[in-house]
Amino acid sequence: MPNVTSKVQNGETLSLYANMYGCTVDEIIKANSGVVGKDGKVPVGANIVIPIGQPPKEQAKPNSVLEEKVQYFDRKVEEAKIRLYDDKLSKQQREAYEAEYIQLKNQKKERDKYAQVSLTGDGYHMNLTIKEDISIADFRRLFPECGKNFSDYADETDQTEYVNGKGFVRDPKKIILKKGTVFQLKTQEYANQGFFSELGTSIKKTLGIKP
Repeated sequence: MPNVTSKVQNGETLSLYANMYGCTVDEIIKANSGVVGKDGKVPVGANIVIPIGQPPKEQAKPNSVLEEKVQYFDRKVEEAKIRLYDDKLSKQQREAYEAEYIQLKNQKKERDKYAQVSLTGDGYHMNLTIKEDISIADFRRLFPECGKNFSDYADETDQTEYVNGKGFVRDPKKIILKKGTVFQLKTQEYANQGFFSELGTSIKKTLGIKP
């Protein structure tokens, strides 16, 4: 694949571009003599040439619907990265895809800081482990694929406040999921949400049980 040219946006670094396009920082510096400063930085708005490495391999398909749910966001990040290796992208498309990838990477970093979603060993349930205190509002923002399911319980708590004209209301910014807490989303509860009609079949397949 030929090299690509990208316009440096605020907050973007050479290491970010290297990660994005499968090359090294040294390769980018070598391809941009006179553009990259002695401090290894490039000015915002500058156009830099990026030598493209090998495109990332597509991830193996999940073994079950629950596993697909657990992997949802990581797969979304990888799919956004793979799109950048299309040499037919216009300049505008490339800049838009780069911005999307960077946004997803930043969100992943924030997600990893606050919580972890994992599949239980038996394949029947999903666990949510809270790493740092986080409000329901922020949790739903960072984990849109499972935010509602894991946080419904908090909507039924007594963490409310009185607002003139509205009475007692619940503020999702004040309802906190505490660090160290582990929640489990059970299969039946998940199935009742109606997200996947073949959930039971998928789980049996994961466990090696004939449907």
